[in-house]
Amino acid sequence: RRRRKQRRIAKRFRELDDDGEGVGAAEMAQLLAVAFNHALGHEMELRCAYRVFELLNKADVGDLVTLPEFLSVLPHLEDEIKEQQRKNRRGASIEATETGSQWAITRFAGRMVIPPESQFLVFWDYVKKFVVIYYMLEVPIRFCFLGRADVEGEAAVLLEAASWFCDVFMALNVILNFFRGFVHPAQGIV
Repeated sequence: RRRRKQRRIAKRFRELDDDGEGVGAAEMAQLLAVAFNHALGHEMELRCAYRVFELLNKADVGDLVTLPEFLSVLPHLEDEIKEQQRKNRRGASIEATETGSQWAITRFAGRMVIPPESQFLVFWDYVKKFVVIYYMLEVPIRFCFLGRADVEGEAAVLLEAASWFCDVFMALNVILNFFRGFVHPAQGIV
């Protein structure tokens, strides 16, 4: 698997290196996109491209990186990216991990984030879809065809209860969205 990845990288490197002297930062970002199967995102690819130059001590604008140089720093770069993604999945901010400290409110808020793949959020989203469908049907019918006075008895109580349930549910949904985690394409779960 590693050999196949290196062959894929070498092929793309040769495509980008048309003069045989090496690749610059922009081409390095394209090469990293291939190396990591386009899973990093554009901003992270550029950061990693500059990190490659940093690891190779190539600070001048005109410096180029050759394929053997790139392959020599790739394992180190992969480890750094995996570590960063692991930290992001844990919910730690970059600043807090670099300083080694966190504010108490940050630790508290980090525990309150609901992972995007949780069963609760999946269920919540299904209920939300039904509530939206209810609104799509109920609101036009009520305003166009029925007034509140036209509905009497048990139907009136049922419609009133359904409307209150949907209103409260959507209000709670607004609050819940402040605690919902999301998946960033470059950094993982945030």
